[in-house]
Amino acid sequence: MKLSGLEELAEEESFFHAIECKDENIQKLVDRSFTVHALKNIIQDPEEELEFSIRFEPYRPFKGMVELLIYKATGGRWKYNMLLDARTPDIDDTIKIECEMNRTAIVSFHLCNQFKAYAEFDAWLTEESEKAFSLNPKHGTLEPFGREGTKFTISYSPTSYGGGNKARLIV
Repeated sequence: MKLSGLEELAEEESFFHAIECKDENIQKLVDRSFTVHALKNIIQDPEEELEFSIRFEPYRPFKGMVELLIYKATGGRWKYNMLLDARTPDIDDTIKIECEMNRTAIVSFHLCNQFKAYAEFDAWLTEESEKAFSLNPKHGTLEPFGREGTKFTISYSPTSYGGGNKARLIV
């Protein structure tokens, strides 16, 4: 990143950065999902660029503005507005369950955390989901990546003809 308005440097200068967000709710999401690490934060010439490694790994959808602030150790500040937009992810998988009316079909599967650590979770069927579906468990701990995984069970109990019932599971 080249700093605009930086005209000359008497000697080698160091810079540091900060991320700020005016919305407290968004700040909590940013703190958990957005990191900036300086790869090169010392320059000798105004034409040189600072280098950063930026990682954005949101755990849920959100959209918010943050400010990347760059400070020169001997005085000076640059502000860059950034829009973080974590969109709803693509559907991971589709499970097809068939069952006769007034009976129950059950499908079970295992999910792991994407990291090698246990993680608390909440799971639910969206409001648009048909009432013929139920889910267990709705809260718990996901096993770490590389393990068998936490068992989830979806039950389907249709009470009318017509098929085409759908549910969407969010974990």
